[in-house]
Amino acid sequence: MKILRWLRSQALLIVALTSFGWVVALNGNQIGLNLGASIRHTLAAPIQLAKEPPVGSWRTPAQPSVSPPFPSPPLESPRQPPTLPSRSPSVAPPKLGHFPYPQADVQTLVEIGKYGRRVETLAPEAAIAWQQMVKAAAANNVSLVPISGFRSVNEQAMLFRDRVQQRGLERAAKSVAPPGYSEHHTGYAIDIGDGRAPRTDITSAFAQTAASRWLTTHAQDFNFELSFQSNNAQQIIYEPWHWRFIGSPHALHVFASARRNRS
Repeated sequence: MKILRWLRSQALLIVALTSFGWVVALNGNQIGLNLGASIRHTLAAPIQLAKEPPVGSWRTPAQPSVSPPFPSPPLESPRQPPTLPSRSPSVAPPKLGHFPYPQADVQTLVEIGKYGRRVETLAPEAAIAWQQMVKAAAANNVSLVPISGFRSVNEQAMLFRDRVQQRGLERAAKSVAPPGYSEHHTGYAIDIGDGRAPRTDITSAFAQTAASRWLTTHAQDFNFELSFQSNNAQQIIYEPWHWRFIGSPHALHVFASARRNRS
């Protein structure tokens, strides 16, 4: 009976294991378990692992080339402004009674003397005429002093600003030109003083000095003329000390507008 029960249990085990792919072989008192053919084949096959590249041989994977959805238009050179027909430069209108003047090239100016510590300069042709006039005056015992020759636009701006603060715009322009409108910019204008009467410098009292009287008679011989006479058309104050050189074609051209309005 025991043998029959044992055999019956073994038969059930064989059926159960066979359903899972196991084959049971009874070999005397030993029981051998063999894998089913399909499972043996699967487990017996070597496992293929992904091969890794050797150390130091990593490469950046190639990036796929992506074409833009629309082709780019060809580059164009920057557009140039249209060429305008050439014309003569416009002349600025008078400002507060003063005419506009170009600033001379400072590299061409010539030293004519000093006033205090400041070195005064003029355009070359005006400088020559000035030196000749000084010598002629000295021969008549008259001392001509160069108070102010060439003056830059920046210097004029400071003078005009200070005078406006003192007197207001309209009154300031009667005695000081706005920047860009001073005859001193040209290198052809000069303020003259009497070396023997320095207290009259840049004042109406200069008209009473020996230097002023001599200039009134002889300055024209050296191509200098008074810029702002009494009751002048520009309505600038009378300046007996302010003279301009008109002895060259360029100087005449520069002062053409002012001379046409001279009374």
